Amino acid sequence: MIKEILKIMKKAAFLILIFPCILGYAVSITAQTQSKTYSETRKLLLKMERAHYYKILKKLFEEGEARKADLIKSLYDSEHKVSLNAQAVLRYLANSKSLSALDEWYEYRKKNHKDYWTAPIELLTKAKYLNGNENDLTKLVLKDLYQNQKDCWANLIAFNKETETAFIEIIKGEIFTEGYHVVIRKENGK
Repeated sequence: MIKEILKIMKKAAFLILIFPCILGYAVSITAQTQSKTYSETRKLLLKMERAHYYKILKKLFEEGEARKADLIKSLYDSEHKVSLNAQAVLRYLANSKSLSALDEWYEYRKKNHKDYWTAPIELLTKAKYLNGNENDLTKLVLKDLYQNQKDCWANLIAFNKETETAFIEIIKGEIFTEGYHVVIRKENGK
């Protein structure tokens, strides 16, 4: 089962559902000081391989608010892998401060004529609300987004209690599969 999931994840296209955010937070690169948790966050980002992906991603996603400054600082890390994995976590968190920090990092790289790379996660710009009162978020996502699809299942990977945001994996197919990540957040009672 784990080998199948790893194969799926290697081929997975990433999809994230978010609601529109107003960007406007400024992040100062030079003013950031190293927090007490930064070295641990950096180590987790370095370990974020496919074999350990969900365990580490789950931890970083669930602690996203507490580690946000560390994740933003990690964008500027000289280790490509640390920066790329920090991007992925910040995109999955998908709040205005995280997305603004990503935009600033891209601009910083361009301005200084440095290459930049992006995590393969697509952000939707239009709000999409799920219908229903399901307590099981995976069932609600399958019912609302994948209702006409056979051989489709979902797993809740992580839940950030502070932001009421769920990180869900969608797998389609049995032999030849494809997978997606869907992030849903409770906003305005929806």
